[in-house]
Amino acid sequence: MRELLISLIFITPQVLFGQSPNCVGAEPFCTGTTATFAASTNTNAPVGPYYDCLFTQPNPAFYYLQIGQPGNLTINIQSTPLVDIDFICWGPFTDPNTMCDSLTAAYVEDCSYSPAAIENCNITNAVTGQFYILLITNFSNQVCNIDFSQTAGNGTTDCCILGDAGGDNINPGYTACNSAPSFIMENELNGTPSNGGTWYDNNWNVVSNNFNPNTGVSGIYSYIVLGTPAAGSTIACPDDTAFLAININPDPIITFPALNEICTNEPPLTLNNATPAGGVYSGNGVSSGVFSPSNSILGNNIITYNFTDVNGCSDVETQIIAVNETPGLSLGLDSQIPCRSTITITPTINGGASPYIYLWNDGSSNSDIITSGGTISLVITDANGCIESDDVIITQDITPIATINGGGSICDDGTTTNINFTFNGLLPWNLTYTNGSASSTINNINTSNYSITTSNAGEYNIILADDPNACEADIIGEDITIIVNPLPNPVINPAFYEIYPGEEISLTAGEYFYYWWYNNDSLISENEIIVIDSNLTTYLVVEDEKGCIGTSATATVKYIPRVELFIPNTFTPNGDQHNDLLVTTGNNIETFYMIIMNRWGDIVYSTNDINKFWDGRFKGNPVKQGVYTYYIEIIGKDKRPFNTSGTVNSIY
Repeated sequence: MRELLISLIFITPQVLFGQSPNCVGAEPFCTGTTATFAASTNTNAPVGPYYDCLFTQPNPAFYYLQIGQPGNLTINIQSTPLVDIDFICWGPFTDPNTMCDSLTAAYVEDCSYSPAAIENCNITNAVTGQFYILLITNFSNQVCNIDFSQTAGNGTTDCCILGDAGGDNINPGYTACNSAPSFIMENELNGTPSNGGTWYDNNWNVVSNNFNPNTGVSGIYSYIVLGTPAAGSTIACPDDTAFLAININPDPIITFPALNEICTNEPPLTLNNATPAGGVYSGNGVSSGVFSPSNSILGNNIITYNFTDVNGCSDVETQIIAVNETPGLSLGLDSQIPCRSTITITPTINGGASPYIYLWNDGSSNSDIITSGGTISLVITDANGCIESDDVIITQDITPIATINGGGSICDDGTTTNINFTFNGLLPWNLTYTNGSASSTINNINTSNYSITTSNAGEYNIILADDPNACEADIIGEDITIIVNPLPNPVINPAFYEIYPGEEISLTAGEYFYYWWYNNDSLISENEIIVIDSNLTTYLVVEDEKGCIGTSATATVKYIPRVELFIPNTFTPNGDQHNDLLVTTGNNIETFYMIIMNRWGDIVYSTNDINKFWDGRFKGNPVKQGVYTYYIEIIGKDKRPFNTSGTVNSIY
């Protein structure tokens, strides 16, 4: 980075300056000199900064100042020949690395857009170490030289330009592996370091700018660039130093464990024993870090292992895996032999490396074996130690066993039950059985378990069961009984009953285990007895102690209104307004007919309206005192006809 060293210089020599059209490339200015530069023409200032009074900014020249001694500064600017020039000054700034991004209105120190050829820029109360940016423009766009220098004020600038060693690169620094190519250390510093500096190691020994990771050592290296005085200054300037941390990581060293030869029938080998672990394997038979032996890769196979550590350093090594052919072995197909016979099994072997070692499942080591049946297995080992095995099942016909079970108690409602037969011999088998009254035969049964479904009562037994070779089975189980129980027949008592208001009737059907009374399809009770006090048509479903279910016929309870008739036995038609009329009353009567007769059978009164009454007169005249006979016919709301007769006394 560029910096200015504080110093006081009283000599003001004339110095020819360069110029920068933008802030980033601004040239330093020392107040101890008079700077002169040839103004540019036909150029424009960059977009971005706040130019305040400069409505136009043609032909820009940027300079920067770093304050050495605090105070005020007046910088005189003029052109030769005298043409219109302008300026703007921004500041103060504390960080030269960010000041070009901060040319805003808040930092405008002084500005002039006058048509004069001579301008004065004033900086007040400058503080040591602060920075200012000065922009001078050639408004006239004419060829001219522009001179500027400090002409007043007690402040000064730092007139020393440090050499730019760039920015430190300590964290993360530069990391490489031993095998990495050489690199230029200067290129690993931050910023834009100046060329021509000197590199030093931790012990301040001068080292080359070209670093070789194979021979170099880790550490912090120093890059020093000598400082130079500003133009026109003759003072000695300090150096600029940048630091570079270099970390050289060793390359990994791969080692393999010893591997035995493997056979083609061995399971895939996970390649994970090389150190360091975590690398990538490749080669014949390798996929995703797993080596799969096969007949296609017999012999020596080169396996490559490539490892890269967390630092990015790597190594590559190879190892040989030898694959031997596994011998083929066959004991033949599974087979069945007659009862109580034997068979000699001779294996078929091909491939591998002879001689072979035999190990049968009974521990014998002969090249063949005699057996009467069972699972026979053989393990052979060839000269390379490759192992193969095979087994075969020899089945000897055995005396089969037939069993019978099932049966039980069922209800006489079409329910069925199973009689179950099992057979453990050769299939298909034949079965003859009886239910105590008849026998049946079923041939060529292809399953070990066989059932018949029946509702016939009886005692069931196996008469004969044999296999395809006519081998009769031993029979287990006998007298398997099926009992068919009759269904219960519940009878509701009473089956029909009429009740009057306020009455109730209990319906029952005898004793059973469970009861379900229904009204149509709705369950209304699960009690043994149901009490009814209204119209109801019901039926009963019962279950007896054997689990059989029966259903009754329907029973009806009919609700009828009570028909009532009230007739007095005496009345006094004497006109005293007390009991003068014979009045009949009743309830729930739909039709009514009454006649009254005298002792000679003459009808003296009749009516078909119960609400009418007899006043004791016949043909307009009072009847004689005495006993009169009445006869009444009615039909009530219960739709039943009813007749009654009696006598009534007429008393005066």
